[in-house]
Parts: sequence; structure tokens; C-alpha cells
Amino acid sequence: MSTLGPVREIADVTNDGLDDIFIVGSVGSASRLFMQDDKGNFNLNKSIPLEKYKQSEPIDVVFFDADGDMDLDLYLANGSNEYGSNSKFFLDNLFLNEGNANFIDASSKLDQLSFSKGTVSFGDLDGDNDMDLFIGGRQISGKYGLKCESAILINEKKVFFKNRTESWAPQMLKDYGTLNFFFIVRYQQR
Repeated sequence: MSTLGPVREIADVTNDGLDDIFIVGSVGSASRLFMQDDKGNFNLNKSIPLEKYKQSEPIDVVFFDADGDMDLDLYLANGSNEYGSNSKFFLDNLFLNEGNANFIDASSKLDQLSFSKGTVSFGDLDGDNDMDLFIGGRQISGKYGLKCESAILINEKKVFFKNRTESWAPQMLKDYGTLNFFFIVRYQQR
């Protein structure tokens, strides 16, 4: 649980037919987005404000269209074993692509979740034609094996992600015990 290695995500951020690569940094090292050019070289994208979040550790990353403008935005689900419960470094980040891979920090548009994450997935859960998020918990720092939080974030009013776990999936808030919860988490990861 303490050293997972770097996570990476590959996506065509500029919609030019070339794969771009996002590589996360561990605590103390900023994550990086590398853009592929038509010669096959990868160049650092400096528009995305990642340096100020280098004390956080993205455990999972997803590119998806958060704001419905037909380009790929970036969500970082943060977690680690370095910090205690409810750390500010567990707060997730959202970066909106304003076009041509120019990103702005929109983390303030998230209902913030201060638990260690393990996974993030997207889909239109409420049928309103925008993307919502499932945020899966990973662990409670120093208490491996105990039930950790997970959440459903519903995209309301074009990029305001609101925690609706209690109304959408109240069973996620119940304590089924460690063994039952383990099987639920393993099933979701397959």
C-alpha cells in the first residue's frame, strides 16, 4: 500500500490523432503532461498548474469531458499513505481544457473529499448528458483493512461536482464489515 509506482494515463488531449501522456508524481514531485508532436517527440505541457499540488499524490487519473465542450479535461484522485485521515493533500483536482491543451484549475468546482482515493471512473449516472464520477476509497492511513470511504459525485450545472453518495448509493455508507467490503471493492475493480 505504500509504494505503488507511477500511474500514467494516455489520451489525445488536443484531438490531433496523437497520444499524449500524463505521468503522476509522488509526494514532493509534481505530475507532468507530455504532448506528442508530429515527429513523435514528447514535450512538457507547461499550461497546466500542477506544481502547486506537488505535495499531493494522484493515485488515479482520468481524462474525460467534464464541461461538455468536446475536449478532454483532467481529474486527479489523490491519496497516499504519507498523511493521516482528512489531510488537505487528499483533496482531488480538476483541470479544465480550454482548448488546445490549455488547462485551468477548476478544483474549486468539486465537493472536496478528504479521504485517500484508490480509483476514479466516469459515466452519465443521472442521464442528463454530462459526466458524473465514482470515487473509490483506497485505505485509511495507518489502519489497513478498515472500511474506507467512497463517493458518487454528480455533475450539476455544467461542472459543479456535488457529493450525492447518500442519495445515490446509501449502501456505500453502511458498515458491512471488512470482509464484505473487500469483495465489493474487488468486484468494482474488475
